[in-house]
Amino acid sequence: AMLFLLAVLLVARYLGSGPAVLSAFVCVGLFDYFFVLPYLSLTVEDAQYFVTFAVMLVTALTTGALTADLRREADAACERERRSRALYGMARELAGAVAVEQVVEITRRFLGEAIAAEATLLLPDASEKLHPFPADGRLRAETHLAYMAIKNEKPVECTQISGSGYALSYFPLRAPTRTRGVLAIAPFQGDLEVIREQRDLIETAASLVAIGLERLHYVEAAQRAELSASAERLRSSLLSALSHDLRTPLTALRGT
Repeated sequence: AMLFLLAVLLVARYLGSGPAVLSAFVCVGLFDYFFVLPYLSLTVEDAQYFVTFAVMLVTALTTGALTADLRREADAACERERRSRALYGMARELAGAVAVEQVVEITRRFLGEAIAAEATLLLPDASEKLHPFPADGRLRAETHLAYMAIKNEKPVECTQISGSGYALSYFPLRAPTRTRGVLAIAPFQGDLEVIREQRDLIETAASLVAIGLERLHYVEAAQRAELSASAERLRSSLLSALSHDLRTPLTALRGT
């Protein structure tokens, strides 16, 4: 009887709860068939064996359910660790990005590996008009859905355009100061349920991308400010030099 319970435990560990339930009933039947009089028959002469069968079945089902739950929790923990490692790697690469093109490439590679989806970024220009990056990408985007995602500050999805080469989900890139654009995604298989299951992961990735874009924006602003300050210093130096060079002949002319 203990060996049968061990068999149920192993089945639950490696195959899951459904096969464990089936194996529990099979083990009780085998125990009755081989080890209960009359042998090689499912007939039971002693009624007390029904109690044994019931205890074996309940114990096997409970053990199988607990083992299957532990297995699911372990698998979920491994999956969370894998996602955390992937997000950490993405954040590290985004921290070293020096151009928008690098941010786009990192985002596309991460989503392709993590959830098997194609992605593109829609970023605003100086007039707040959205443009896709890369411009020659295979994935097309519906700009009105992207504007809707920015306006509502929450993801927008559309199933009617599935399989047409257009993005199905649009996630706003919310940074600490403002929304930096929209992340458009379409699964390789065209199944929107994949995006819904991985929504937390995608939103976390979108936050990392938004922070990376905002960092690039402030780096560019700092470079412009530094260039402007350098130009102002050069202008002051030129004016000072010109005034000095003009002062001497003007003084001589004045004296003459």
